[in-house]
Amino acid sequence: MGEESRDERFLYMISCFRPRLKQFIRVEPVLDRLPSLSAEDREKVRAAARQRGEVEGAEELLRAVERGPRGCGWFHEFLQALEHSGCSLAACYVNPSLSQLPSPAEEADHDLCVHLVQLLYSTLVDKMQTVQVAEKCLQMGIFQEEDLDRIHTVTDNHGNRGGARELLSRIVQKKDWFSPFLIALRETRHGALADDLSGNTGGTENGQNEMKNSTNEVREVISQPGYAIVEDLKQQENVNDSFSSENSVLETSTRRNSVVSESDVSIGDGSVSNLKENLGHSCTTSDSDEGEMESRSSPEPDLILRDYQMEVAKPALNGENIIICLPTGSGKTRVAVYITKDHLDKKKRASEPGKVIVLVNKVPLVEQHLRKEFNPFLKRWYRVIGLSGDSQLKISFPEVVRRNDVIISTAQILENSLLDAAKEDEEGVHLSGKFLILKFLEKG
Repeated sequence: MGEESRDERFLYMISCFRPRLKQFIRVEPVLDRLPSLSAEDREKVRAAARQRGEVEGAEELLRAVERGPRGCGWFHEFLQALEHSGCSLAACYVNPSLSQLPSPAEEADHDLCVHLVQLLYSTLVDKMQTVQVAEKCLQMGIFQEEDLDRIHTVTDNHGNRGGARELLSRIVQKKDWFSPFLIALRETRHGALADDLSGNTGGTENGQNEMKNSTNEVREVISQPGYAIVEDLKQQENVNDSFSSENSVLETSTRRNSVVSESDVSIGDGSVSNLKENLGHSCTTSDSDEGEMESRSSPEPDLILRDYQMEVAKPALNGENIIICLPTGSGKTRVAVYITKDHLDKKKRASEPGKVIVLVNKVPLVEQHLRKEFNPFLKRWYRVIGLSGDSQLKISFPEVVRRNDVIISTAQILENSLLDAAKEDEEGVHLSGKFLILKFLEKG
């Protein structure tokens, strides 16, 4: 990959994941590791962080990175600064290789864990022995020395509760932080706090009541599209503005497409999926007990789009014809699946017939799209089939179209059927308004 191409991809990653990057960047330690940044830009970033908070400081930093100096190795310098300043999660989002990019399911699990910290925030601040937990987090590799030094400083100046707030604001910015955090709590004799976070209430009446209250709160948070959790830390504690602004990472927005997934992520004695079951949250519902048991034994993954994917999908969701051009690995197929389900759902609600034909230009792509994307996400609601020249069919292609909702095939099969339809003595497919046609082109 050439230097210019790498720079363009780096800028594209920043534009795609800007909202999350701003939540995961610590301005001061990153600035310390950016010698190429001009003194003027450096002062602008610091001023924004002091006056408007850490998130706005991160926004100003991203603007400075986008402006330049764009010399050889500039973006690599920024990536290294993130990795070595404790902003490992932010580094995953800007790495042009995409090798460490969190999946939408991992993002959803992270957001759920942050919600749990928010729900138990007052309890954690009141009961956690900050220095002990912070030092254990350092030993376990969750924190770096800079994190520990800052937590010590805040604890000395604002007391244990202030230090606890600083610790929580930092730990949710780390990669894969939840399970190690529970271990750190248990190993520093905070087992009750770890139990509260993981949903292990011990079956006591008080625990059940507390979990019931938490269940209602989590359901309310997750079920409202566009709902933003904005917890004003200054109202919880009487602290100064600059200190309060550093905890703004806990003011995480929960967007319409950031919903909880069914993937398992270890959290000590349990998992995120087990935790969601304890919280009474289920991503799929059924009208019968049998359907409920089926969904628990074989759960379908949630169809989740990132912000940039939703943006490119919107015209198609509004009925427009579009061409989607995204880099390799950025999730074009997932967007197509989302558009497919939206089209079929709308047709079903209107009691109208609906079909989707997905065309590919290579035979292996038929099985790949069917097995990895379309079937896992749609099989619960719609009939999906894949066809290519290698398929052995006992029925005609028009009959396949009649029996299924989503047909993935090579373009040649559809062309042959359309030509047959033009002949009076041959059966073929007649395209009409009920059809949505998606076409994939792969280079090479």
